[in-house]
Amino acid sequence: MPHALDNLESDSSCLEFFGLSRPPFARLSAPSDVFHTEQYSLLAAHLSCATEQPDCLVVLCGADGSGKTTLLNTYLLGLGEDASFAVIDENCGGSGQFYCDFLRQLGFGDITGTLRELQSITKEFLIHRGMAGDSVLLIVDNAHLINPAVLEQLRWLSAAKVDDHRVLSIVLAGNSDLTRIMNSPAMKQVRFRSHVQFHIRAYSADEVASYIRHRLSIAGAVDAVKLSDDALPLIYRYTGGVPSLINTLCSALLSEAHNQKSRVISDELVRAVADQLRLLPHVIPLQGKGRRKTDPDFEATQIANESKAATGWTMISEQQEVAPEVDISDSSITDLLGQITRLSVELGELRADRKRNLQDISTKEARTDELNSKLGTKNAECDKLRSIASASTGEVKNLKKALFDREKEMQSVEKTTAKLTGELEKESNRKKAAQSDLNKAKSRAKKLTQEKTELRAEIRGLKADLKHANQQASKLESLEHDVADLRQKLVAAEARLESHADTVTLTKEEEQRYLSSESPGNDKRSKKPVNVFKVRRDGNAEQVIGVEKGRSRLMIGRSEDSDLRLNSKFVSRHHALILCSSGGQCIEDLNSSNGTIVNDEKVIRCELQRGDVITIGDFEIEAE
Repeated sequence: MPHALDNLESDSSCLEFFGLSRPPFARLSAPSDVFHTEQYSLLAAHLSCATEQPDCLVVLCGADGSGKTTLLNTYLLGLGEDASFAVIDENCGGSGQFYCDFLRQLGFGDITGTLRELQSITKEFLIHRGMAGDSVLLIVDNAHLINPAVLEQLRWLSAAKVDDHRVLSIVLAGNSDLTRIMNSPAMKQVRFRSHVQFHIRAYSADEVASYIRHRLSIAGAVDAVKLSDDALPLIYRYTGGVPSLINTLCSALLSEAHNQKSRVISDELVRAVADQLRLLPHVIPLQGKGRRKTDPDFEATQIANESKAATGWTMISEQQEVAPEVDISDSSITDLLGQITRLSVELGELRADRKRNLQDISTKEARTDELNSKLGTKNAECDKLRSIASASTGEVKNLKKALFDREKEMQSVEKTTAKLTGELEKESNRKKAAQSDLNKAKSRAKKLTQEKTELRAEIRGLKADLKHANQQASKLESLEHDVADLRQKLVAAEARLESHADTVTLTKEEEQRYLSSESPGNDKRSKKPVNVFKVRRDGNAEQVIGVEKGRSRLMIGRSEDSDLRLNSKFVSRHHALILCSSGGQCIEDLNSSNGTIVNDEKVIRCELQRGDVITIGDFEIEAE
């Protein structure tokens, strides 16, 4: 939390002078360093209840510097990782920031949104945790300074319930103004099943002395600093038992003692440093007389004086009745009364210490007798064990020898195991390398297969183009031969015409008919209509398509709307079209990428008959 007590710095030379490992009155960093008192144990129990159980409200009040934030920090450091809690303070600017900080500390990332959205997310999260049986703890430090809008959201969150129990537990820490805020009509709605109001009181004189010794002890040198008999009561009077004032005063006392090269803290040094810090002494009352009711420890001091009176202590007023009349000034009387009070307190402490020491002595004597009895029993058992050990010495030697031989065998086995492990690792590496090579070979084979398929399709196209070129070349050669014959015939005819011009006259129709009868390749092959188309791929039959009567067209391509679908990258989406009529069928290429081949001849439009083989990409279609 950001409002913990300030870390009081100390000069390194001062620490070395007193033999301290760290500043003794600086901020605590570990839960084990906390000074445990009865009220701290009780507070830890209330906080533990609020952490483990839902529907709890703990209102922690205390004067500024009484250690509220330190105790809360110490308790939070001791929580496990599975605890769900969030901490806010008076720096929380408003409702939106409150929900963002609350959700972020409970595991959410950077979250934004409107106030209504953040409220909805928070309520759903709390209900979910409540249904799972988990509790969520919210700690509000310096709650008396918190924004009223945040307090309003606390009232709203307290309404989230599961099975008529609130999911959230809240700890509010602040000064005495927090009690007035919680008792206000606006906060009366914040009522939980378990409601605890805890007030942290200041330390008593005995607790102040124990606290100083504890802080010096955790710094590593409790005996390095000597406190005079009058120094501790003075420290209590100037600080009133408030931890923050104790830390400030004692830290300044160590610095001043270091400057004076002294390891003794005297009452004169305490008074001088307190004057420098402008600390005013808290007035210690005598029988409650002359004490203001507004003083913080008025009631505690009055109760202490009444208890002393009940035990038979002589009161100051009684001593004044039996004392002879002496002309003494008011300041002397005040000093004497102070000394008498201090001596009375010290005497009571000494008597209490004596009683405790006597009880400890009797307890330790009983414990000593018990330990002596146990020691006698243990000695008898040791003697018995010695006799057993002496009897089993030979057996132990045999066992040691067997153990030595067993260790040798184990060492041999370990060497063999290490050797086998190395060979196994090498074999595993070779296996991994072979597997990697196999995967590369498979990938290469797949790629080569694909290239082979592409080359086959390309070869088919080239063969068809070559055959078509050869046919065209043969036709061209035949045509050239026919043209030469026709030219000879034409020359002969012209000669005959010149010789018989007067007797023979050919009409244009007769000339055309004559030329037509002489032209080659005018025969036509018989048409046989196709009824079935069989599709093969790499020699394997894939599908059979029948030509229904009345069907006018048959689309061939890669697209799903094709009548004859050929799924291959060498086939265009709309590759070719088969037109059906009563006179037969013909195929027409639709400007495809790889062309349409009929009987090893690349065509644009061609009539079909039974026995024709259509090659499209890596598919062969046989017309039957």
